[in-house]
Amino acid sequence: MSKLQLNNNVSNHISKLFILTFATWNLHGIAPPCNAIEEEVRLERELKRESLGYDCFRYGLDIVGLQETKCTIREDFILPKDYRIVIFDQKKCRHGGIGFIISPRMGEYITHMVQISDRVCYLDFNIPLKDGGSRKFRVVNCYGLTQFRADEIKAGGPRKLKNFYSELNSVCTIPSK
Repeated sequence: MSKLQLNNNVSNHISKLFILTFATWNLHGIAPPCNAIEEEVRLERELKRESLGYDCFRYGLDIVGLQETKCTIREDFILPKDYRIVIFDQKKCRHGGIGFIISPRMGEYITHMVQISDRVCYLDFNIPLKDGGSRKFRVVNCYGLTQFRADEIKAGGPRKLKNFYSELNSVCTIPSK
């Protein structure tokens, strides 16, 4: 078999695989444009949100976990290139925020999308197989805690860390063999 034939066989095999691509982005804020007081700020916010869909398309991303959205209300809308963005509301602060961006090809397979807290959420999806069965997946998105400042430790920092890991553990179950 020639090198060219071998490369073609490998290419054909790879093209038949269903490859999922995941990413995670710290957005440093994507506040709603309608909340902007100045027109320039409103346009910057619109452009930042719009560019998310184009970036996902350019990089071929299927699911993106978002952190630090800095959005206090839940939003669910379509970005350019038909990517769906879901931003969860924040209940305790306005400096974090989490969510997902989902590609158009993955949308029909999403079965659940759940917010556990301001820092932990997950989505479940179910991919059909050729034999009629399906494969279930869970993507957990968490915005981890960083170093505590002295004043945060006095205000319950270790308790916050324990709560964070408890929330994370509640969505990460290990399947039985």
